[in-house]
Amino acid sequence: YHPDDRKASGVRAEIDTQVKRYIGFKVLLSVTTGMAVGLALLLLKVDLALVFGLLAFLLNFIPNVGGVISTLLPMPVVVFDPTKSYMDIVLTFLIPTTVHAIVGNFVEPRVLGDAMELHPIVVLLSLVLWGSLWG
Repeated sequence: YHPDDRKASGVRAEIDTQVKRYIGFKVLLSVTTGMAVGLALLLLKVDLALVFGLLAFLLNFIPNVGGVISTLLPMPVVVFDPTKSYMDIVLTFLIPTTVHAIVGNFVEPRVLGDAMELHPIVVLLSLVLWGSLWG
């Protein structure tokens, strides 16, 4: 037994707690994003709306490009549907884009910053940094 073992164990426990807290809040925010996108597409009567909502949830874990991909995925379904108007096509693009922008740029930094006891700017800069490194 060494006194430094207790310190290391405490640090590991704190890291474990912080990582679990981050993942928990990220899942909650991704569920919110997926539900908002899925509901919006359902209200627009887009085929496979719930599948696209599920994909928005899953892709929300990929920084930066996940939101873009999940916004573009339903576009061919809507563009090639002869019953959809030009306004349906525009709304199918704008609503998920807006949801991702609000959650990713405002809600997520605030919620994760509060949960991790970090300033929202630090969270936003970390998302940009790690997103550019990891994709």
